[in-house]
Amino acid sequence: EEFRELREQPSDPQAEQELINSIEQVYFSTDSFDIVKYELEKLPPVLNLQELEEYRDKLKQQQAAVSKKVADLILEKQPAYVKELERVTSLQTGLQLAAVICTNGRRHLNIAKEGFTQASLGLLANQRKRQLLIGLLKSLRTIKTLQRTDVRLSEMLEEQLDVALSKICKNFDINHYTKVQQAYRLLGKTQTAMDQLHMHFTQAIHNTVFQVVLGYVELCAGNTDTKFQKLQYKDLCTHVTPDSYIPCLADLCKALWEVMLSYYRTMEWHEKHDNEDATSASEGSNMTEETNFDRGYIKKKLEHGLTRIWQDVQLKVKTYLLGTDLSIFKYDDFIFVLDIISRLMQVGEEFCGSKSEVLQESIRKQSVNYFKNYHRTRLDELRMFLENETWELCPVKSNFSILQLHEFKFMEQTRSPSVSPSKQPVSTSSKTVTLFEQYCSGGNPFEIQVNQKDEETEDVLASNGYESDEQEKSAYQEYDSDSDVPEELKRDYVDEQTGDAPVKSVSRETLKSRKKSDYSLNKVNAPILTNTTLNVVRLVGKYMQMMNILKPIAFDVIHFMSQLFDYYLYAIYTFFGRNDSLESTGLGLSSSRLRTTLNRIQESLIDL
Repeated sequence: EEFRELREQPSDPQAEQELINSIEQVYFSTDSFDIVKYELEKLPPVLNLQELEEYRDKLKQQQAAVSKKVADLILEKQPAYVKELERVTSLQTGLQLAAVICTNGRRHLNIAKEGFTQASLGLLANQRKRQLLIGLLKSLRTIKTLQRTDVRLSEMLEEQLDVALSKICKNFDINHYTKVQQAYRLLGKTQTAMDQLHMHFTQAIHNTVFQVVLGYVELCAGNTDTKFQKLQYKDLCTHVTPDSYIPCLADLCKALWEVMLSYYRTMEWHEKHDNEDATSASEGSNMTEETNFDRGYIKKKLEHGLTRIWQDVQLKVKTYLLGTDLSIFKYDDFIFVLDIISRLMQVGEEFCGSKSEVLQESIRKQSVNYFKNYHRTRLDELRMFLENETWELCPVKSNFSILQLHEFKFMEQTRSPSVSPSKQPVSTSSKTVTLFEQYCSGGNPFEIQVNQKDEETEDVLASNGYESDEQEKSAYQEYDSDSDVPEELKRDYVDEQTGDAPVKSVSRETLKSRKKSDYSLNKVNAPILTNTTLNVVRLVGKYMQMMNILKPIAFDVIHFMSQLFDYYLYAIYTFFGRNDSLESTGLGLSSSRLRTTLNRIQESLIDL
């Protein structure tokens, strides 16, 4: 009622709130706070009754405001209090009823315990067991279903991982491969992953070479006939045309390079992670015995796979090489094929230290076959030159050197012609950079630039055999006729079988100048050469280039090269020495040796 009276008194809420806010904070402290002592200590030494009364009235006002606020809050929460009190009373009644029920239940339980026999209790126990076993059976069936689902999910996951793993073989991606390896590691199948990876590399080699060759065969066939897709790779290689042979070989090597580069980068990835694991182990990380075994297995598998993959590459390229007869190729084209295979063998040596015996044997067969045919054609060509040779001086400059001839340019080259100059490594140290290190981040060692023949003019011929324009002019005034030049020497000779222009024929203007150069020959210190001699020198340069590129048949090549010189020597003897008596020359032992040599040449070359 007191609270109600307080609430009924008129008041200003804002003024009351200000009074409450003006109360010192110490009044809101703990219950142990002594208010009387606090107020007494606040009194000044000299008391003033009026001030004390005013302060007392202020405290009363603050107390009245607080009391009113408390009364308001109590009356505001009274319905909730009454409701909660009713809930407590109801709960108490419910508890009392529950106590009665429990008492009755215990009493009835005692009656049931006394009234049932042991058999009845056994029946209940069996029924209970039956219910438990039924529940267990349901649980086992659920577990079996989950197990089958897990197996199926694992199979599906492995199929997807296997597809992802196969993509590594042609385009290695570090992030992609790392995720695949992590997935296999979580499945506990790192060894299986490595076995599958090697199968994919083998399949990638087969599919790659087949698709490359098939593409060129179908392109050259010019139709959409699907019969080529059903052919074996060996049979498919026989349908490659000579015009597309070199581009197809280059693309074949480029594609195989990508596969080998992916394998190389795969090994690098594993070596890097093995080193990181070893570092972690040295820092105290636990490495299980199973993990160490997996690492050893993977390392051995990768090392063994190097030789296996390179062997597959060799066999595929060998099949391609032997599928076409290269004896009809031009000399420069055949040299280019040798250059590509030489680069491929270099890749094999850096890849696994192999000497590429398979490739060497296959290219040796093709080279021997090609060179025999080429040599036979060159001998016929030399015979034609000798039959039409006028044995007049070929005017060359006084500083003439065989290195100025195109056929000897290879002796000055320090790089392979199949590699772009922009791809040549810039050596900053004495350390040799391998092809895999050079092209690891991009590019391809088998990229072919546009095959342009060297159009440089050989600056070896003197200006009409003279070193000055006055000598040339005077010679032209006196000799200006080419009527005595045979018709065969007025035109270039092109071999119909190979399409080669085997020599750079001396032009008509040069032939005019032969006699003119005789007048100043003694004034110019130039080599004494004829057109045929220059042709033989060029052939020697080509043969030396062949020996440089293909070491296995170097002995055969140098034997054929000696036959060129023998044939030339015999021709010189036939034209200039046959009518002279060797005995009358006083050559002695030299004449005997010369006769023996000429007899040998005649038996081995001329009479055949």
